[in-house]
Amino acid sequence: MILFATIFMSGQLLLRSVIEERTSRTIEILLSSVTPDELMRGKILGLGALGLTQMVFYLILGLSATHYKGWAAIEFSQIPTFMIYFTTGYLFYASIFAAMGTFFTSEQEAQQSSGVISIIAMLPIIFASYFITNPGSSFTIISSYIPPLTPFMMIIRVGTGTVELPEIVYTTTLMILSCAALLKLSGKIFRTAILLYGKKVTIKEIVKWART
Repeated sequence: MILFATIFMSGQLLLRSVIEERTSRTIEILLSSVTPDELMRGKILGLGALGLTQMVFYLILGLSATHYKGWAAIEFSQIPTFMIYFTTGYLFYASIFAAMGTFFTSEQEAQQSSGVISIIAMLPIIFASYFITNPGSSFTIISSYIPPLTPFMMIIRVGTGTVELPEIVYTTTLMILSCAALLKLSGKIFRTAILLYGKKVTIKEIVKWART
């Protein structure tokens, strides 16, 4: 839940920031000093640092409370793994939100579309009881290799103590490659669509921009 909350809080801030700057035409002033790629990277890294700071705060607070109360909590040795999946998960979803921000002129329209993405990311949490009780099932393992679900699935499975180091390496590599590809794709869309005003972006146009 901490992973989901921090990724989507930062992602929503990124989406809102792009929309506000487009509608106020502030984006035109910014692009006079930096390139679209630099602007997108700066937004993603800046809000990613904010999200990471929030997550570290929540982790410290949560671990302190659970240690004081004697409740079960994640092991300190698992925190580096948690950070890896937060970073790759954030970059994956932030690239989507950055590109989505160029499609809309109002936050209400954007929220409706981003809700679909949120539902996909919520699936591991919704079915967490199954994944926790069946960490070695084929369905659980296959779900761990689907990039939109991987960060959340692996955190759940790492908590069960059934994941070996090679699988962490494989899924981390998968996420790094997925993030690189998605950031490149989002960069193409961001550069093309950021200054388009007064028209609805179609799927056909998005595919065309992605191919160029």
